[in-house]
Amino acid sequence: MPTATPPRALEFRRDYYRDPTAREKLNAFAGEIFPGLNFSPWNDLGFEFPEYVPFSFFDRGRLVANVSASAMNLFAAGREVAAVQIGTVATRPAYRRQGLIRRLMAKAHVHWAGRRDFFFLFANETTADFYQRFGYRRVQEHAYRATAPTFRPPHTPARRLDLSRRADRELLHRLAERRIAVSARLGVHHQSWLLMFHAACVYPSRLFYLEEFDLAAIAAVDGDMLRLIDLVGERIPTLEEIYPSLGAPAVKTIEFGFMPDRLRVDPLNVVPAPDSLVFVRGDFPLEGEPFQFPLTSQA
Repeated sequence: MPTATPPRALEFRRDYYRDPTAREKLNAFAGEIFPGLNFSPWNDLGFEFPEYVPFSFFDRGRLVANVSASAMNLFAAGREVAAVQIGTVATRPAYRRQGLIRRLMAKAHVHWAGRRDFFFLFANETTADFYQRFGYRRVQEHAYRATAPTFRPPHTPARRLDLSRRADRELLHRLAERRIAVSARLGVHHQSWLLMFHAACVYPSRLFYLEEFDLAAIAAVDGDMLRLIDLVGERIPTLEEIYPSLGAPAVKTIEFGFMPDRLRVDPLNVVPAPDSLVFVRGDFPLEGEPFQFPLTSQA
């Protein structure tokens, strides 16, 4: 077990993501603590995302602890809601048990106090109890599936987006900045930062453009299942309208990465999501009701 580093004065920095040197230190830190996590494809898109706000301690220029507390523009229960998502919470092993995360969480809460309606985060089994110390409580998330409609060939096939092309990057960014929430029950609206992260870092091979609807889709056919992860645009068509462009003859089931109320899906299978550990702090509009945070709203 690593021995604790003797306490010394640490440098606190906040909201430094426009500084390329400090940003790269956060990227390296995140990759070391969370293997496989790499912000570089997101950073390389060339857009600024001021909503992403890291709170960090540095020791002689080396990042040693971080809590990111980022602004989220949500549409929840039929109204606009201002939220903050907590993410990238970590401390280097030699600096643990010194209360650094407690101090950073307190700074994040104070920074956003009075300006946001609630905080939320996605935990795991090892951290679930930890977040309750900061006033977070678990809320039950749900999963949404439906039987696929009969497939028919599309009038205009979906075009695959390639984020190495500037035109496609700008197209997706435009749609995300102008988007309505994919669900009237719970979704992100008029905000691009987290959608662009998922597009660049998580789903780069699953991006499509449906020109007929001026709509971007993140989707993939996996055997007999269509995984419909997100729809991004100023209007959300019905499932019947978009399915020919995204489905396939072999698909029998659709798994939604969001609440599909705007798609007018009937019947819909809604079940508790057993592996989901969502925690909220403050006034969460859908507490006690079935809900799902869109997959692309999760930092």
